[in-house]
Amino acid sequence: ESWIKENTSIDGRILFETSLARVHGGGHIAGYLTLQTGREFIGAPYPFLMPERSFWDKYGFGRPLDELTPKQLGIGLDLYNVGWIITHSEGLNRLVAGLPQAHLLAQQGDIHIYGIDRPLSYFLTGNAQVVERNFNRVEVIAEPGSKLIMRYQWIRGLTTTPASKIEAISLSPDFPPFIQISDAPARFFIHLN
Repeated sequence: ESWIKENTSIDGRILFETSLARVHGGGHIAGYLTLQTGREFIGAPYPFLMPERSFWDKYGFGRPLDELTPKQLGIGLDLYNVGWIITHSEGLNRLVAGLPQAHLLAQQGDIHIYGIDRPLSYFLTGNAQVVERNFNRVEVIAEPGSKLIMRYQWIRGLTTTPASKIEAISLSPDFPPFIQISDAPARFFIHLN
């Protein structure tokens, strides 16, 4: 928890490899770490809820790790705005080692923490910034009228306040759709209606 607070930022997500065997101090801690650090994690504290964007023992992005290539991992890291990876398995360590932009930052026992050299932004296109995130609410400031593609996954029922056109956009055939907003207001909230 302290390492994450001191060595990461809110500008990018953390890919945290959860463990069904509870290698992290005997419990599932991804949700706890998210709440305590104020950082966004890719996936979810319970990987079976969102397997296509989660990592756990020998699985990542909804498939066995040995079926993932470093190129596919790199595409996913870019799409989900990942700046750091916390691993515990030999398989994910091997996969991350194949990424030229990854470098080991810290290690404690089987836990490895990597930094990913890439620009961090929650927007693939458009001039905007996430200024606050909370349960069922992401607040954004943007250049008024701009078209935004966000590095947030699309979920049916999403809406904006004030209202603007929000829709799904496919960025890769290997990943679920992301969020596109047309004619963005200067400041708006995204939430599930």
